[in-house]
Amino acid sequence: MYITANSLYRDTVNFFKTQWLTVFVIIFASSIITATLDNFFAPTSNILIFFHESKKDQYYSLFEFIQTLTPHQQKQLLLFSIIKLISSLVGNTVLIGILIIFIQYISFKNENLFLQLKPKNLFLFLNLFTLILVNTVIIQIGLISLVLPGIILVILLSLSPIILIVNNATIIQSILSSIKMTLCHAKIIFPAVILWLFSKFVVLVVLSDVKVIPEFILLLSLNIIINFISSILVIYLFRFHMLLSA
Repeated sequence: MYITANSLYRDTVNFFKTQWLTVFVIIFASSIITATLDNFFAPTSNILIFFHESKKDQYYSLFEFIQTLTPHQQKQLLLFSIIKLISSLVGNTVLIGILIIFIQYISFKNENLFLQLKPKNLFLFLNLFTLILVNTVIIQIGLISLVLPGIILVILLSLSPIILIVNNATIIQSILSSIKMTLCHAKIIFPAVILWLFSKFVVLVVLSDVKVIPEFILLLSLNIIINFISSILVIYLFRFHMLLSA
């Protein structure tokens, strides 16, 4: 079947128009989880933000900045990084997992939605959590080495969560299939993921300097906006995968 980016865009807009309330509930729930986990460890983050703001202009790189910290401060930085990673992974797992299951239910209606979310599928979410963790590590390695490989890896791995859930595939199968599909349909996948990355970057730049809003509200708002952008991409990619498999 011939698939175009314009048809996928129209399908995505139509789906969001008809299911916007449920999608927003999923977005809000995942955002609350991420913001709450981050806020719970706020004292650690505040200390590290103070370290960073007081010294960042003196150094050319993050590694040089870390070397100036005391061993205790370095441990705090490591703890903060782990907390941020876990909160992000948990929030993304909830967002992507429930959203894909919901879209799948709406698209095929082959099983009751509540049955699809029952406790036995906890293993599916653990698998998805692991996949997102593996993808994050791979992408971060690419970003650390050079920025461009990291961006390419984001694009190549973008379909893997959908493949994992819809095809009931393993983590390795999901990653390999995502790379293969993306390379075969680069003109459809690449622009969408690049637009998603650019949109997230703009949101982070704009909201990072906002000081008048309470920290938790700002963090929650930031997560909601980013999750909204991500949900649009997930709907787009799911529709592409559905048409490709038809």
